[in-house]
Amino acid sequence: MNMENLKENTCVIIGSYPTSLEHNAMLNLTTFAAKKNGYDVCLVSHQPLSTDIQKHINYYIYSDENDTSLINSGDVHTIYANLRFVNYCSNYHSYPILKNIQNALSLLKEKSYTNFIYFESDEFLNKFDFINLENKLLENDFLNKDYWFMNECYDDQQIFPVTSIFGGNINYFYNLLKNIKTIEDYKNIFGNPNVTTLEFLFHYLIPDIDKNKNGCFLSTRPRDWVTSQWSGISSVNFGTAIPGYRDFITYRALVRFHNNENKIAHLIDLNTFRYLYSKLDMYIYKNDVLILSINDLSENYWYLNDFDTNIEDVWKIEIKSDNNIVNVLNKTTVEILNSEDYVIEF
Repeated sequence: MNMENLKENTCVIIGSYPTSLEHNAMLNLTTFAAKKNGYDVCLVSHQPLSTDIQKHINYYIYSDENDTSLINSGDVHTIYANLRFVNYCSNYHSYPILKNIQNALSLLKEKSYTNFIYFESDEFLNKFDFINLENKLLENDFLNKDYWFMNECYDDQQIFPVTSIFGGNINYFYNLLKNIKTIEDYKNIFGNPNVTTLEFLFHYLIPDIDKNKNGCFLSTRPRDWVTSQWSGISSVNFGTAIPGYRDFITYRALVRFHNNENKIAHLIDLNTFRYLYSKLDMYIYKNDVLILSINDLSENYWYLNDFDTNIEDVWKIEIKSDNNIVNVLNKTTVEILNSEDYVIEF
């Protein structure tokens, strides 16, 4: 396989649902990068897009299949860390995203492409990163594999397929997903209504995803090699983290454990914000007593700590940079236990 064969047989699928000026800007950049690097582009969306962007791509599919009813009590942000799963408020789009992917695969199958690379609309790669991605695809014989995923986890014993950038054989994925025709079909795959992300879907549907010789499952994550500060910047539940214009630092939460009112958890996610500060330190207080401090948060991605509690406790998280407080979260145990957000172990 060479670069010419890769670009001739592969179409880039870009999934989008832009709801703001920033989202549209990122979609344009991600589309520009794919076209600039010589790929045909299929843009799929369940939000209408401007005719201007449609003029610069090969295929455009709009669908109103925007069913977010997987979770009935508001929106949900799914976070995986240390074999745990956290619910937190955000738009929940896994099923509509899947329908976008299925629609694109159906079209590209008819257009005689053999392979696809999927990008979320905010996965803008600079030229250096795009070349790096192509080299990884070539090194792993992409055109002759069923699938190509990266693994989100630090521990190679844990499996969490990255779905912001992945790819594979169109016929393979078309057949893998073709029986999911309704949201009920999608729910029935999991059995657990709290575990319904695309990452878990592919983990469930592909036996031995990390060992199957017909596929590729890399022990690397996008942030291990992507240098662009613009990659993944809208993958947060409270805004788009435009480099140089971020007025928030990160996702952090104090939440209850499912079915255990004597235990709470602290979670911090540094994914999108790894460029914001050169160094971050965290301090957690229980009833004004420091019980945990972690220096240089920027070295890791997820932090999940759990603590015993009782109903009278008061909690505080401080995030500092260069000894200056940049973020504070205050919560009582009562507030935490009464929240819909929780951690479940699986």
